[in-house]
Amino acid sequence: MYNLLSANPSFFQLNQDLIIVVCVCVILPVSVVALIVWSARNNTNRKAEIMTKAIEAGVSIPEDFWDRMGGKSEKAGKLGEGTIKAKLLRSLRSGVILSGIGIILTVTSIATFSNDFFTLSGLILLVVGIGNIVYYIVASKSLADRIQAEEEVEIAKILKKKDN
Repeated sequence: MYNLLSANPSFFQLNQDLIIVVCVCVILPVSVVALIVWSARNNTNRKAEIMTKAIEAGVSIPEDFWDRMGGKSEKAGKLGEGTIKAKLLRSLRSGVILSGIGIILTVTSIATFSNDFFTLSGLILLVVGIGNIVYYIVASKSLADRIQAEEEVEIAKILKKKDN
């Protein structure tokens, strides 16, 4: 009878490394993103349901309803943490960081003739980082009008507070 393990022991080691890479670099991030998206959608649906019930009951809805429901502090609102521009800048920052780590890891593993695990991990980080940078560029161009409107609203709020 033919025994695969004794014939080619590195075959199973390679598959084990590949499974670890796929789990850490693909399945884990996808599940984290899915959890975040599900949580945000659930939160938005909950807020919309509360707002619908308030409208049906004839209750006036305060201007800062969404901020208070999200639990944002006054300081976080001033810093523009939830603005489109801030989210895009976070995407750009993570893209640059991931690309840098990916480049360093790939170049180092190629230069030292290290195993393929580090090279593959570096390339995956590089691709994800480039994806975040491309997302920033495309989204900032397509959402330019909304970003401008958001900035005008924030400026109006600041001027209104100064007048009071």
